[in-house]
Amino acid sequence: MSEFALKCLSDRCVGCAACVAACYDQNDLEPEKGDQPLRRLIQIESDDPASPPISYVSSACRHCLESPCLKVCPHAAIYRDERFGAVLIDRDKCLGCGTCAQACPFEAPVLNRQGLMTKCDLCYERLQAGLKPACVKVCPYQALSYYFTASEV
Repeated sequence: MSEFALKCLSDRCVGCAACVAACYDQNDLEPEKGDQPLRRLIQIESDDPASPPISYVSSACRHCLESPCLKVCPHAAIYRDERFGAVLIDRDKCLGCGTCAQACPFEAPVLNRQGLMTKCDLCYERLQAGLKPACVKVCPYQALSYYFTASEV
């Protein structure tokens, strides 16, 4: 199975949130209507004099090789795509029970306005078209990268 991975280099991320905006746009999310973000910008503060006082990390679903969300879904609505290795949610099977969200250590699955679970899908339609995920494409400092891997990330 092919595996693609997203990587965030916190030393390059300036917290501009272009990745978050691109994710909202790509997924037609409307925060004013209650949509929750699929990608978050996390601010990290440090007291270590050898580190920057504030740094940022862009975070979303990690598409884990041993995905806890996939293992616990009682409706078999979560599966791994064989071509790209993306962990996806089958909207026809999802009932919105939230079991996947409880199992995910990264808080990736969220409830959408339709009452179903949703999460980052690596911009699956873009991948199928040979394009990079939207968050990677718009990052002005190349803090996010997308690459093929044959090993665990």
